[in-house]
Amino acid sequence: MIKRGLLFVLLSWVLLSGIVHAQDMTPTPNGSLITNTGVDMLLPAAIRFRATFAINRQSFESAALSLYQANGFERTISVNLDENLIGEGLDFVEVQIDQALNAANVPRLFEPLSYRWELITTNGKTYTIAQEYLPVPPNTIGEWQQAGDSPITFYWYNPSLGIDILRGNLLTVYTLLQSQTGLDETFQFIIFDSDYRFCDTKLDEETGQEISITRGSDTYSCSRESVQALLQQIDLRFIQRADAAFDTLEAQLMHEIVTEFYGSYWTVTVPAWFEEGLALLYRPYPGLRELVVAQQADTRGALIGLPQLQTPLRSGATPEQQDIWKAQSYLLLLYLADTYGAETPFKLALSLDRAESFDAAFEEITGTTLEDMYRSWRIWLQSRQAERAATWNPYLQTTPTVTPTATITLIPPSRTPTNTSTFTLTPTSTSLTGRDRPTVFVAPTTSPTTAPTASNTPLPPGSLPTVIPTATPPVPVDDDSGGGLPCGSAAIILPALVIAARSRWKK
Repeated sequence: MIKRGLLFVLLSWVLLSGIVHAQDMTPTPNGSLITNTGVDMLLPAAIRFRATFAINRQSFESAALSLYQANGFERTISVNLDENLIGEGLDFVEVQIDQALNAANVPRLFEPLSYRWELITTNGKTYTIAQEYLPVPPNTIGEWQQAGDSPITFYWYNPSLGIDILRGNLLTVYTLLQSQTGLDETFQFIIFDSDYRFCDTKLDEETGQEISITRGSDTYSCSRESVQALLQQIDLRFIQRADAAFDTLEAQLMHEIVTEFYGSYWTVTVPAWFEEGLALLYRPYPGLRELVVAQQADTRGALIGLPQLQTPLRSGATPEQQDIWKAQSYLLLLYLADTYGAETPFKLALSLDRAESFDAAFEEITGTTLEDMYRSWRIWLQSRQAERAATWNPYLQTTPTVTPTATITLIPPSRTPTNTSTFTLTPTSTSLTGRDRPTVFVAPTTSPTTAPTASNTPLPPGSLPTVIPTATPPVPVDDDSGGGLPCGSAAIILPALVIAARSRWKK
C-alpha cells in the first residue's frame, strides 16, 4: 500500500512538472511549435543558438538551423538530439547549436545575422520561425554604436569618447598621409575601455588553478589575444584604451593609421622612437606640452638615452617615464624637421623601402649619424628655436599667400583644431581640413622664396621660408626669428603670444 502511494505521488509530480513547463513554453501566435528561441554571444569562441520545440521526443522527426548574412555567409546545421539536446520533458525538447567563430568563414560582427529554425514532426508537419540577431561583443555599460563610413569607421559603446572630434582629427591626418604616400587605406576601429572584461575565470577541478573561460560558458577557453585575433580576422582593428584620457586614445588611433600607411614602405627594422614620434608629429596641433616635459626631464637628468629609445618602452614603466619617452620621440622628429627641412621626417619614412638599414637611410638623408644627431638634439632642446618649432605642425603653410592683417581671437577651451585659427596672421586658415588634395611643404609660386631640400649639413637659421607678415599697422618681428620651421598661424597659442608680446615691448 505504501509503495502504491509513493508511486502515485511520483507520477503526479512528473505530470505536474510537465504541465507547468508547458505553460512556460506557450506556442507562438501562429501556432508554431518552435518556442523560446534565444542567442548568446560567446566571444571569441562561438555564437550560441537555442530553441524549444513543444513536442516530445517521439514526435520529433528532424530539425535544422539556417544562418545567412548579406555579406555572403550562409550555413545550415542539422539538429542531432544526441549532440544538441540540452533538456526535455513530457511535451518539450530543448536544443542548442554553437556556430564556431574560429573558422575561416565566420559571421561578421556588427552586421545583421538572419537565422531560421525549421522543425518537422513525425506526422509530416513543418514549422519554421525566422528572426534576426546583431552579433556584438558582450557589454554591460552602454549600447554599441557605429559612426562613419569608409575610410574610417568606429564601433564603440562608451558614450563619453568624443567620436565626432576623434574622427574629424583622424580624417585630417588621413588626407595628408594619402597625399604623401599615394596609398588608400580603410580602417574599422572597435574600441574597448581599459577595464573591459574579455573573459571569466573558474577553478580547474583537476589542478585547482584559476583558468580563463569564455564569458557565458564554462567549456570554452578564452584570452584577450584570442579576442584580438578574431577581430583582426574580420577586419576590425582592436583598440583597448590605455586609460580614460582623450589624448591617449587619439594617440593610439593616430599611431595605428600612420604605421599602416607607412608599413608598405618599411622593409627594414624601424626604431621605436621614430615610429612613435612620426605618429605624434602628424597631430594637427602643436607640441608645447611635450617640449615642457622633455625640458624638465633634461633639467633633472631624467632623459632617456638613445639606445633605450630604439626599443618600445618596457612594461611596468611609470606614467612619468611614458610621458618622457613619448615626448622625446616626438621632439626628435621635430628636430629633424626643424634642422634639415620640414619634409625630412616624411622623406626618411618613405625611403625605408630601398635602404639597407634605418641607420644607413638616416645618414644618407641627413649626412650625420644617429648618435651625433642625438647630441645636437640635446643642445637644441633648451633653445629658443625649439620653442618656436614646437608651435609648428605639418598642416601649416610655409609661406603667406597674401598680405595679412594681424588679429587676435579668443582661445577656445579645447586644443582640438578647427577651421578657424585662434591667432590669425594670415587671412586664410592654414589647416588642411576640408581640402581634397592637400599640398604641404611647397612654397606658393607667388613667393620668391623656394622650399629647401635636405642637405648633408644643418641648414643655417633663416634658410627655410618664414611667415613675415606686412600688416597695417606693421607687426614687430623678433630679431631672433631664424630656424628650419615656420611659425604657422594656426599653431601659435598662449606661450607663443607671451613670447611675441615680450619681443614687442623690447622694441
